[in-house]
Amino acid sequence: MLAAADWKAQTATVGRPCLQCLGQYDPGLVQTEREGRLDDPSYIEGLPKDHPLRARENVFGFSMSCASMQFLQMLALTLAPLGQPNPGAQLYHFVGNITEEPAYGKCHSECQFPQITALGDSCGIEATGVRNKTEGTHSEDEGTAETLV
Repeated sequence: MLAAADWKAQTATVGRPCLQCLGQYDPGLVQTEREGRLDDPSYIEGLPKDHPLRARENVFGFSMSCASMQFLQMLALTLAPLGQPNPGAQLYHFVGNITEEPAYGKCHSECQFPQITALGDSCGIEATGVRNKTEGTHSEDEGTAETLV
């Protein structure tokens, strides 16, 4: 019996909540993803039975509906139908066929992202790690290096 199936679409951009504040990802799992553990079935099997990564929530039919909602979010943002570019966070409950009223909000007061918006590499956070100084170079011999363009 299907007890629940819910999906949400929202656009994360300036003036709207970031994905972390929306609860769309766990920053504690970022390194796990980088290491490729989420693609390792033995890692997933070793997690506790009630761990969110074992929920097996990726159901194709529901994913298609969520993709449609995400596409409509993008269209609203770019076309601004009737001057309304922000449809808010849209949440749909399959069981009961209920679409909740759109939610509008901002990041939590302790969120770091609003303060670093548009700072790029100058934000002070090494999101993907410190870049090796030899990256982007190619060496024909050990003693020579040329920059790849």
